[in-house]
Amino acid sequence: MNEDKCQNESLGRLLPEYELELLGDNDREQFELHLMACEFCFEKAETMRRPMKLVRNDATLREPAVAEAKAGDIPGSSFQKLIAFLWPQGSLLAKPAISLLLLVLLIPLAYDSLLNDNARRTATPAFLLELTDTRSIDGKRVALDHGIDLVVSFAFLTGTPSGDYEVKVQDAAGEAVYSSDSFRLDNQLSGRLIIPFADLNSGKYTLIVNDPEDDSPFGSDTLSFQVALND
Repeated sequence: MNEDKCQNESLGRLLPEYELELLGDNDREQFELHLMACEFCFEKAETMRRPMKLVRNDATLREPAVAEAKAGDIPGSSFQKLIAFLWPQGSLLAKPAISLLLLVLLIPLAYDSLLNDNARRTATPAFLLELTDTRSIDGKRVALDHGIDLVVSFAFLTGTPSGDYEVKVQDAAGEAVYSSDSFRLDNQLSGRLIIPFADLNSGKYTLIVNDPEDDSPFGSDTLSFQVALND
């Protein structure tokens, strides 16, 4: 596989619209499948992920970017300048794909590590939800049968294994179903937590991770997911 160019340029050209949340559900799903198969676009998307989150949340940056994306007139050089401004070189791991691979390899170990978590009750049985950043409004979706606890696995690549982080999971009304002021990441900068089935309702939830010692835009992150409880 040639990693120096896009494997499907008709899909790869959707990257600017994907980053700006302009794609419909079908196009977004097709593009995310493309990201799994095309390392060239995957690395571009991972490099742009956090800078573009800032663009999406800042109207003065978002409006001209959206206009250019809809016009199909966003040259690569413009993105490179934006990334260089918002995301300086050497700030994180050189290969984001390696971190994602490590997280996937660690999933079979997640359940064993949770057995030693005295802060929350053991999840037996449990469903493991791996959360990564997505540009969909509601994030990932999971359907739970009665009595199945939810294990949430996530990565926070701007963190450190020795830091204490504020981690919260809240529902659409802002009520917390999980909260910790001293959450620790593992050596791969990933974390796992349990939300008991009894604490869940069908609807949208948001995972919020915050570094209390970093007040920059990179000191916090949010990930969303939808829960549907089966009868």
